Amino acid sequence: MTTLTDRYVWAVTRLLPERQRAEIELELRSSIADMIEGGRTEAAVLTELGDPGHLAAGYAERPRYLIGPDEFPEYLRNLKLIAAVAIPGLAFLAAIGAIIEDDAGAGELVGVVLSSMFTIAVHVGFWVTLFYAVRARVQHEPWTLDSLPDAPQDQRVALSDTVFEVVMVVVSVGAILWDRTGRLHDGDGDGVPFLEPSLWDGWIHVVIGLLVAGGVVALLAHRAGRWTTRLAAADVGVNVALLAVIGWLAIDDRLVNPRFLEVLADRAGWQDVPEANPWLIILLVGAVLVWDSVETVTRTRRHGGRAGRVAGRPEAGAPARAQS
Repeated sequence: MTTLTDRYVWAVTRLLPERQRAEIELELRSSIADMIEGGRTEAAVLTELGDPGHLAAGYAERPRYLIGPDEFPEYLRNLKLIAAVAIPGLAFLAAIGAIIEDDAGAGELVGVVLSSMFTIAVHVGFWVTLFYAVRARVQHEPWTLDSLPDAPQDQRVALSDTVFEVVMVVVSVGAILWDRTGRLHDGDGDGVPFLEPSLWDGWIHVVIGLLVAGGVVALLAHRAGRWTTRLAAADVGVNVALLAVIGWLAIDDRLVNPRFLEVLADRAGWQDVPEANPWLIILLVGAVLVWDSVETVTRTRRHGGRAGRVAGRPEAGAPARAQS
């Protein structure tokens, strides 16, 4: 089991550059051990040292952040996740909208995509940063020992990670259902979906079922409080199965509706009808699923990894740095 010292040291060192962590950990543990040996309790010593974020900033000799050091890891992770989803997704929708509403040509379409990506990136960066900056100031509470994060060996599944994965499942399933309505219309006014309509005879239900299964696994991990080997294997298995189904449908030309590409080329004024490249689809989908699998395996190793070290005094001669 980890002690308060383990959790406190982890809270400090996780905010430091990798090259500094080992040295600072030894120094900090030595200082804490010396103060405890002086007759004070562990809780009293850590309370006197104060907020780990402020202590880490002192070690790193860094200026104050707009986003506090405690919130910065979560802020950076969510910023990357939201940008990775919002920028390509909304840029794609902007391109489809330009073709449907304005009959944009190839050159105009490239301009729409690039300008949309830039605008979306600016908005994502601004609003996510603003949210965390405001939250840090409005909801700031005095630091206490109860606010210490768990050390890696007993770290629990973050609610934000679970919410994000469930939201992504809902968005993905919603996009599939929305596509069925056929937002692009041909000359007769009939809606033309992006996905092959024949998929609704069976395979699309498999895809939706695998997406939902991934969300259920994430919820089970949150309920269990940690990623276990079995849950990680289930999540990776769902991702492999989903990639296999989508890849097979793409290679067999049963994923993208060719009629959609024909109408799209006609509305855009292209001379040639584009073809759906199955390997590009596999690459894009595979990149997302592999990234998710790697994240799951990493969390599993972190939650079930080596036992934490018990707070203690390092070997003789280790440097100590007093903090005031």
